[in-house]
Amino acid sequence: MATFGYNNTSNITDLEPWHIPMNILRMTCTIITIIISLIILGLIASKRTP
Repeated sequence: MATFGYNNTSNITDLEPWHIPMNILRMTCTIITIIISLIILGLIASKRTP
């Protein structure tokens, strides 16, 4: 999945107006998932405490 749209013969790179390196995209995805999981854990913890 990391090599999707990054071949020279594919036309997907021509359709994308933005070219973000994969490591930056992966870092932002992991940061977003960490924030979402922290929010969900905070909601569960606040619901468990009376």
